[in-house]
Amino acid sequence: MNIKISVIIPVFNVEQYINYAVESVLSQTYKNIEIILVDDGSIDNTSILCDKLSEKNKQIKVIHKPNGGLSDARNCGIDNATGDFILFLDGDDYWNDKEAVEVLVKRVSKSQADILNFSYIKYYEDTNQFIKYFDDIPNCPLDLPKKERKKKKADKPGKIRCCCRRCS
Repeated sequence: MNIKISVIIPVFNVEQYINYAVESVLSQTYKNIEIILVDDGSIDNTSILCDKLSEKNKQIKVIHKPNGGLSDARNCGIDNATGDFILFLDGDDYWNDKEAVEVLVKRVSKSQADILNFSYIKYYEDTNQFIKYFDDIPNCPLDLPKKERKKKKADKPGKIRCCCRRCS
């Protein structure tokens, strides 16, 4: 698999979390990844930490911009991404599964989907709870027989293919 993944991490005042977020991406078993840290005008040490991380690893690109909000930071990351696919990770989040990107790349390769949905777990500091969201999304089996998969070719520009049976 030679698919390049761009992981866009918008950051704003997340100095206590940014190292965990970036390390969770760098520790992925799938290695053809670029990390784009979009510093959205942080006023703490986040900017400095991002620059230090990029000095240590050539996979990391840092963009500093005036504060424009989360969507603006994500759009800036998209504009600078060179990957075949884009994943978003917030600066105060991390991936707890080292094979997450590898599984996603296998799924997208097998299904030829343009977009994938998947579940996630959110931790709430105030209650010390982990809650799983969207765990009812089908896993889009990698071994789904070809005859069961409908050919999902876009018949018009802009039409998106999805790998789940619900969209087939």
